[in-house]
Order: sequence, then C-alpha cells, then structure tokens
Amino acid sequence: MAYFRINFLTQGNTQEYPESSGNFYRLNDGREIPLSRHPVWCDACGEVTDGERIEPIDEIEAGIQKYERLAVEIRREMALPPTPSPNAPGERAALSEIAKLQFRASWRRERKSPPRCLRCGSTQIIKLSEVPIETRVGKISMTFIGFIDTFKSYGKFTPEGERITD
Repeated sequence: MAYFRINFLTQGNTQEYPESSGNFYRLNDGREIPLSRHPVWCDACGEVTDGERIEPIDEIEAGIQKYERLAVEIRREMALPPTPSPNAPGERAALSEIAKLQFRASWRRERKSPPRCLRCGSTQIIKLSEVPIETRVGKISMTFIGFIDTFKSYGKFTPEGERITD
C-alpha cells in the first residue's frame, strides 16, 4: 500500500500516513469488489484519513479496452509458428482482468452517492494531493514516499460506501 507524508503547511509539521488496504464493497448478491481509496481531509473527523476513490466510468471502460487489445495481441502472437497455443496463460489473465473490470463498471453505473470518509462515512471530504488545500486547520498537502507492507483496514462497505458492521 502507498505511504505518504502529510504536510501541515500552516503549522509547519508533518505526519507519516500509510494508506489502508483490505477494504471491499459487498454487493447485494454477496460478491465483493475491492474499494479504491486515497488520503483525504475529513471535516467531520477533523483529520487526515482514507476516503473512497470512485473512478469515472470512462476510466474503467478504458481499462477494459486496454485488456481487450492485449488479449487480441496475445492471441495473434500465440498463433505464430513454431507452436500455436490456444488459450495461453497470458490471454487467460487478460480475460480475467476484463471480467473484473466489467463487474466493477456495472457497480459503478449503479453508484449514486458521492465518495465518503472510510472512518466516519461523511461525504464532507477533500482529496489530498501535492497541491495545498485549505482546511479548518490550515493548508495541507501530501507527498508520496513509497510503498509499505502493513495492514490497516476499515472493513466492508455497501455499494453506496456505507460501512457494514457484521
């Protein structure tokens, strides 16, 4: 998962911040989709936390098209001599990604509510970036540091981003 440095510019201090992982949407039929997230300022929590990142449908569809092109390219390459190979592992992986993205796209088309804070569920969040934003505690920005292997999860959420407490 990503690891960031949160810069509290007005106060002149910083905070190390690991992104959460292991968060999923549980759909009505019981299937789960990984929840995309990013650091946000949450007005309700009064601090930096993780918020939902709800991809535009165009972004998901572009991913589907990318993997469809890859599958065609793999099929074409595998048909060349010396050893044509139907259903190559690379093609299966591309088709698996296409299915995951199509499933995600169907969820995304149904999603109505705006992104939420993963901690409290508020929609009063502001995505952090390298560009400073104004919050009630002053200006804040973030810097990507790298990746870290740790586990911090907020759990399971409904398709509309509300936390499931089971």
